[in-house]
Amino acid sequence: MDEDANVKAAGRQSKPLRRTVRNGKDLRPYSSYLEQLAVRLRILGLGLATGTLLGTLLCPIVIRSSKSFSENDSFLIWMWLLGINLFVTIIFDVSRRKGASMFEEISDEFQWSLSSRKVITKELSVARQPLEIRMATRSFLAASELPLVPGRFGPTIYAILNIGLLATGLAATW
Repeated sequence: MDEDANVKAAGRQSKPLRRTVRNGKDLRPYSSYLEQLAVRLRILGLGLATGTLLGTLLCPIVIRSSKSFSENDSFLIWMWLLGINLFVTIIFDVSRRKGASMFEEISDEFQWSLSSRKVITKELSVARQPLEIRMATRSFLAASELPLVPGRFGPTIYAILNIGLLATGLAATW
């Protein structure tokens, strides 16, 4: 039995699915997950920017003080920092892509619910997304930009910079 038949059988009035989607009842768990992703992206982005800046500033100091790869602990710590930066870049990009697909699905659901019926100007305010869903999507969009290098290629630029620092460090010690 479909959902509408179950509701009628229970003696309650049937609501069409688009009404619950329009009111945001079905999408609220997804918007809360999108908010959690936004918090994770902010933390990862700030950590990545801080780690990359720290790695860049320490590069000349560590390379000048290192005589060989195995004798200098500061060089190994610096290399670990750059490796962690690369790992955080990957996690950031994967989380951003997952959130972007969820953002697109939430937007498509609302566009579908609006296009499946005739929308009169007065009904437009009723058909808007609930405030918590709009705030979650905007918060995610703001958090999906990396500090210092916003845009779609931000993670790529951070990864290239960290790989370049790793290659510089390895080339200087050999």
